[in-house]
Amino acid sequence: PPALQQVCAPRPYLKLAIANHREAVIRLVTSEHCLAVEILRRNVPRIPREWRVCRLCKKRWAIEDECHVLLECEHEGITTMRERCFQAAKSLFRDIHRRRHTWPSARFLDFLLNSTKLLPLFAEYVHAALTMIEAIPPLVVTDLDMYIALEY
Repeated sequence: PPALQQVCAPRPYLKLAIANHREAVIRLVTSEHCLAVEILRRNVPRIPREWRVCRLCKKRWAIEDECHVLLECEHEGITTMRERCFQAAKSLFRDIHRRRHTWPSARFLDFLLNSTKLLPLFAEYVHAALTMIEAIPPLVVTDLDMYIALEY
């Protein structure tokens, strides 16, 4: 396990200059965001995790969580934003595409959140992505037939 000093160390995102971007990242890391993985967990009745499907791509296997939306979702709008972000990031960190495609999504997300060089750019993307998602109602799967009817 990590040392207490490491756990309690200040995080780079707390120093982001643009307040909206800083707030978006803080909401992301504290799970106070608008993604279905969290908001439908708090729903009454509670929606099973596997039914918290991405409202963007609507793929049955795609749980709308931080890694899926920010790094994996194939929806055209989010993909365009993501590609723009990572294309710009390439000028700051040449190895970013290799890491993105070889590391597990959770590890890559952690890398982005802790990279002082890439964080301002990534935070802008997080803010834009969460803003886009907030404008779309969550996909609430209420029964097995509805779940099965989703595209696989």
